[in-house]
Amino acid sequence: MHWSACFEDRCDVHLRDKEGASWWPKQPRRNQPRRAAKTVRWGEPATPEEQHHQAGKLVDDLPEEILRMAEEMGRLKKENRGLKKRVVFAEDSARKAGIEARRRAYENVELKIRVRRAVSEGAALV
Repeated sequence: MHWSACFEDRCDVHLRDKEGASWWPKQPRRNQPRRAAKTVRWGEPATPEEQHHQAGKLVDDLPEEILRMAEEMGRLKKENRGLKKRVVFAEDSARKAGIEARRRAYENVELKIRVRRAVSEGAALV
């Protein structure tokens, strides 16, 4: 919205432009036909002027919101790093457990082979 269309004198968004031009716009005095009342949804401003001034408040609150979001992103990054470390540790543990299980299986096979050899040698002696 251009400052010349803003009719509220205390509007923080357009105050400098109005002071610089030394002109304070006034709302037109012509009578407009009345319309049926618009149904306003919850949380939605009723008029374009209210929407405009809420946008001005949003612009004022934006730096604080950006700082809050930056802090939250930093916190989430730290959490993400921690989760990545946990995942890597879990994957490494699973890999080591798999290797250990395979080693034990080979030891069992080797033990069975030794027992069979011993039994067959014992049978050959008898």
